[in-house]
Amino acid sequence: MGRELTYKTSLAWTEKKKAKVAFEDMAKEEIEIAVAPEFLGHPGIVTPEDLFVSSINSCLMSYFLNVAEKMRVRFSSYESSAVGTLSEVGMDFIFSKIEITVRIVASDEKSSERAARAMEMAKKGCFVSNSVKSEVVVNYDVTIG
Repeated sequence: MGRELTYKTSLAWTEKKKAKVAFEDMAKEEIEIAVAPEFLGHPGIVTPEDLFVSSINSCLMSYFLNVAEKMRVRFSSYESSAVGTLSEVGMDFIFSKIEITVRIVASDEKSSERAARAMEMAKKGCFVSNSVKSEVVVNYDVTIG
């Protein structure tokens, strides 16, 4: 096995169905999390489900940005949305599918082609999505603008 990296978080329950999550790097702000309203939690507060889906979405972007930089892709915009489907299986729930839709605006035809290749590499290499058993589907569109 190659190099290993660790990422540390801590959690402290605050009240009812809420907690604060802190990160090892003290420069990162704590975030309040709560049980989802669907499970008798709190509306308007980030949930573990939100974090799960957003971690896959943001990992895909991070991987794309790293590959795009190495490939010298010139682009003016990257936007994505992700939808996680939480499915009831017996008495529990699992994320059965995460679907990510990406929109990239490349500067020219050459960068458009490179951006598409970079996104294909990101789809295969995103280590967060490779670490989960959920089906992860990535749809993307690269336009020139």
